[in-house]
Amino acid sequence: MGGFGYENLVPHGRFPLTERLEWVAAATAEYNPEPYERLAAVLRNSGEDEDAREVLLAKQRRRRETLPVAGKLWGYVQDWAVAYGYRPGRAALWMAVLWAVTSVAFSHAGHPRSTATGIRRGTPRCSRWICCCRSSTSARPASGSCAAAGSGWPRR
Repeated sequence: MGGFGYENLVPHGRFPLTERLEWVAAATAEYNPEPYERLAAVLRNSGEDEDAREVLLAKQRRRRETLPVAGKLWGYVQDWAVAYGYRPGRAALWMAVLWAVTSVAFSHAGHPRSTATGIRRGTPRCSRWICCCRSSTSARPASGSCAAAGSGWPRR
């Protein structure tokens, strides 16, 4: 199928995408990305974007078969997690799940308090500096009030 070109697909009868992909795989003994990319381009040009993504996903899965063991394992992880990037909804779902899990984990984590300042250890002390700089007109506070509040700015 290398070098074979076509502009559109007009099947005679029923010819679903799964059969098309089997046909492309059977027609190419070794992995060759060109037939998959050509089929995806024709499908995309005819307005079948979802089918085009499925073809490109099948291309990545076929490519995975040619990789060494480490590459195959990484390919399986990518396929399972985000389908090689052809299913962006999975990435959004993973991001939401990781955000929720880390939010719950950090909200339930113990934070010991320092007795001298009343500030939790590990809490950034920049919050006082941010509040001070928002109230001042310059990036660097002119008065000593922020330095006295512990913002970390050296006094001049």
